[in-house]
Amino acid sequence: MKNYFLTVIFLLFAGFAGEKLSAQNIAINTDGSTPDVSAMLDIVNSSKGLLIPRVSLTSTTDASTIANPATSLLVYNTNASITGEYAAGVGYYYNAGTTGSPNWKRLVGDGETRWDDLRVVLDNGSYAASIGYLSGSSGPQIWYFRDNGTVEAMSFTVQLPHSWKEGTTIYPHLHWVPKASETGNVEWNFEYTWANYDPVTTQVFPAITTSTVVSTGPFTANSHKITALTSANAGIDGTGKKISSILICRIWRNSANASDTYNDYAGVLFIDFHIQIDGWGSREEYIK
Repeated sequence: MKNYFLTVIFLLFAGFAGEKLSAQNIAINTDGSTPDVSAMLDIVNSSKGLLIPRVSLTSTTDASTIANPATSLLVYNTNASITGEYAAGVGYYYNAGTTGSPNWKRLVGDGETRWDDLRVVLDNGSYAASIGYLSGSSGPQIWYFRDNGTVEAMSFTVQLPHSWKEGTTIYPHLHWVPKASETGNVEWNFEYTWANYDPVTTQVFPAITTSTVVSTGPFTANSHKITALTSANAGIDGTGKKISSILICRIWRNSANASDTYNDYAGVLFIDFHIQIDGWGSREEYIK
């Protein structure tokens, strides 16, 4: 027979309606031990766990499913279609807001997938783009791929971080601005080769792959554009690739190509890769 021990006997006067019951510390166990002094509730059982209430939250601001939810209230949301900012399906959520204005945030565990930007820095080389002012004759400068009838290019390298979810597709894209308001299209060419690092087996960079995409106008001067650098934003297949693998890349424009009909400069703001991450780094130096 299980004996559940309560540090304060509160059966006295329990029969009186409306009587409030309280205890300094409560222990629920099968061995009669007293609760830890630091815990308001101390549960001990070698074969059972604590089941958090399962609730179907409608949104991350749901204030009606649970009336007046206290700040820090914890539930397990069962609604896969929960909406709102940072909604992420079923899982543990806590109220990071107030009783009157709840803000349900999901607790994220190691191994769950999230998206992040892997940002890279451009480096000039042969046939480099030209540095120029974003506007006028002073102020910040960016790299411009000019309309000069020849190839202009920039190179860069990318290392996949230890937080990356190994083997998943990565999605390169370009942030850029048209120099002038004009019609026409800009053809972007993206080249890369990708190799793992293996301290035991030598890894060789394979043949270069080229992806060609076209940004269609008309364009507005100095408007922030984003162009996926793979066809239909299919990304680069990461099957078999590991953390610390390296891509060697080049982006270039040849304004003489028939499909490049924009008669002005195209300025690059940034190149980055959308990647999936599944943890805070790796558990070993070169192994996920």
